Amino acid sequence: MKSIKSVPLARATKKLAIRACAVSVMLTIVAGTAAISAPAYAAPAVQPAAAASNVVNDSNRTQVQQVFDGINKFRASKGLKPVKFYVSGSKVSQDWSTHMAANDWFDHNPQYSLDKRTPGWNAAGEIIAARWDRNGQGLVDQWIKSPPHNAAMSNPAFNVIGVGVAFTDGDYRTHPDRYSMYGTVNLYGYSTTPSGVYSSPNAYYSTLTAPKPALAKCATVAGTIASGKDLSRASIKSTGDYISVDTSGRLWRYPEQSNKTLGKRALIGNSGWQHARTTSVTDWNNDGYLDIVAHWSDGKVRVYKGKATGGFYGYLNAGSIAKSSTIVADRFCNNNPFPSIVEKTSAGVLNLYPNTKGDAFHPTPNKFNTGWSNYNLAIVDFDKDGKKDILGAQKYTGQLKLYRTNGRGTFISEARKVVGPSGWGTAATFTDTVGFGSGSAQGMIVKFRNGVVRYYELPKNGIASTKQIGYGFGKYNSFS
Repeated sequence: MKSIKSVPLARATKKLAIRACAVSVMLTIVAGTAAISAPAYAAPAVQPAAAASNVVNDSNRTQVQQVFDGINKFRASKGLKPVKFYVSGSKVSQDWSTHMAANDWFDHNPQYSLDKRTPGWNAAGEIIAARWDRNGQGLVDQWIKSPPHNAAMSNPAFNVIGVGVAFTDGDYRTHPDRYSMYGTVNLYGYSTTPSGVYSSPNAYYSTLTAPKPALAKCATVAGTIASGKDLSRASIKSTGDYISVDTSGRLWRYPEQSNKTLGKRALIGNSGWQHARTTSVTDWNNDGYLDIVAHWSDGKVRVYKGKATGGFYGYLNAGSIAKSSTIVADRFCNNNPFPSIVEKTSAGVLNLYPNTKGDAFHPTPNKFNTGWSNYNLAIVDFDKDGKKDILGAQKYTGQLKLYRTNGRGTFISEARKVVGPSGWGTAATFTDTVGFGSGSAQGMIVKFRNGVVRYYELPKNGIASTKQIGYGFGKYNSFS
C-alpha cells in the first residue's frame, strides 16, 4: 500500500490523500513566510542516532546520495539549477527520520521551520516518505508522482537541501505498521549561502575522519592471562556458574556443584536484563574477575566489570554492533590476553572485533567466514591444542560440526568433522566451561529451546558424558 497525504502546518493551501502500493509519502505546504514544507526521505552526513530498539543503525550514506542525486536529476529535467547539500539542514532531517523510525510514526515535523540550526532562510519546505525497501531513488520517484511533492522539488526558490534516512527492522509480514526505511528532506532558500554547504553528500563525507581500518586478524597484544584471584566473594565465582535472565529481567546465578549439578540460585541483577539480546561471561579487562558483556536491543555493547567483593561496576560502553547480530565474547586469539568478540550477522557473516586493552573494542571488524545463517555457534577448544575452535549447530539437519582454528582468527583448511550427528538443531545457547563441578575437565553447558539445560563433557576431539542439569529455562535468556 502507498499513501500520500497533506497535513496543514499553518495555513495549508492543499490537501491530498491517495492510496496504492506499499509505500508512504507525506507533504505539507505552509503559507505565511513563503515556507513550503514537504516531508521526504533522505539522510544527512550524520550517522543515524541510536533510538528505540526497532531502529537499525546501518550506514545511510548510499541512500542519502541517491535521494540527493534523484532530486537534482529531476530538477535538471525541468531546466532548474541543482540544489546543494546542507549539513545543518540534514541534521534536522535525520533527527526527524530517526524519530519516525523509532516510534512507528509517519507525520510531519511541526517544528522544522523553527529549528535554530537553520536560521535566516527565505523559503523552507519539508517532504517525507517511507518504504519497505532501502531504495533511495524510490523515495524520489514517489514524490515525482505526487503533484504537491513534485511542485516542492520543482520550486526554484530552494537552493539547498537537508536529507535524512533511518532504517528499522520493519517487515510488512510481521510489522505492517512499521516501514523498513523512513526519509525526510528539508528544502531551503537562502539569499546568502549558509556555512556547511557542499556540492553533494559525498563531497561532505570526504571531509570526515575516515573510519579506523580493520586490525590484522588477532593482532598481537602483550601480556598474560590473569589467574589466581580469590572469587569467593565475587558475584560470578566460576565459568561453571550458569547465568540466566528471567522474564522479569532479573539476573540469576545458578552455582555449579561438586556433583555436576546446579545449586540454589542467587540474584545478582535486579531488573532490566530482558532487553539484552545476547550476553557472555568473560574476564573482559583481564583482571582475574569475571565480567558480563551484554549486547543490548539498541545495538550497544556494554561491559559490566565484576568486583572482587561482589556486584559490578558501572557499565563500560564498549561499542556498537548491529542489533540483528549474535555475539559471543571469548578469548579467541592466542596472542591476546583479552577476550574479543565474534559476531554472527543476520546475513551469516562471521566477524571478529578485537579487544586490545580491556576497554572499547576496535570499531572495525575483521570478516573471517560466511555461510553461517543457519547455524548457532559455540566457542571451545575442542581438540585440546590450546586454540579456541567453533562448533556450528545446524538448525535444520541437527548436525554439530567442528571448525578448528589456528588461534589467530582463521579456520584451518580441512574437511569439517561432524562431532554430533543429530539433535543439535534446537540448541539455543552454548556456555564454554572448564572444571564444571570439580577437576579441570573441559565442557559446555547447552540450553535447548524446550527449556532443558544439559552439561556435556568434552574430552579431546569428542563429546563424552552428558547430564541434564536444568529444565524450565525456555523463556529465560541464558548467557554464553
